[in-house]
Amino acid sequence: MTYKEIPGYCNYHWFYDRMFYQLPDNFTMAEVGVWFGHAVAYMAQLAKQERRHVRIFAVDTFEGSPKERKHREIVKQHGGSIYDAFQNNMKACGVASYIYPVVNDSAFAPGYIAEMMDFVFLDAEHEYMSVKQDIVSWWPWIKKGGIIAGHDYVKTWPGVCQAVDELIPRREVELGVWSYVKTDDKLPFL
Repeated sequence: MTYKEIPGYCNYHWFYDRMFYQLPDNFTMAEVGVWFGHAVAYMAQLAKQERRHVRIFAVDTFEGSPKERKHREIVKQHGGSIYDAFQNNMKACGVASYIYPVVNDSAFAPGYIAEMMDFVFLDAEHEYMSVKQDIVSWWPWIKKGGIIAGHDYVKTWPGVCQAVDELIPRREVELGVWSYVKTDDKLPFL
């Protein structure tokens, strides 16, 4: 099995490629909002292929968003629960040793992990307050020179755009992915 067979909303493989080769050896990252694991499996397969040691924290409640809860048939087809399906997918792709699932709310997970990150990718809830809380919660856990980024910076997700614009006005945006290199401990808006 490969990441291609895992359901997901990832249209940012190009960005993960860029990050993979830009980040230092033995980098640590967190993907916040993983669904069935398509994107984390992609990053882990890159690491396996390139024989790089990386640690990927896959952060999710594994309950799905309200919209995704309507897709019970998909969940049934992939193991009965999102978490079980995620675990099965990582094993089937041969990348489970790279991935550390964290079953937790995205705002509380950084303190639970309590480890500095080279890269954090936010793709959990897309409402304004949730995105804002995720940025604020993860910011202290990103190394200086590390990267915070996220998905769905597009008109159809105004909450994502508003939260990112307010907190990180100097961010880069490309093909719906926003990113920022952390240069100091203060959020850019302060």
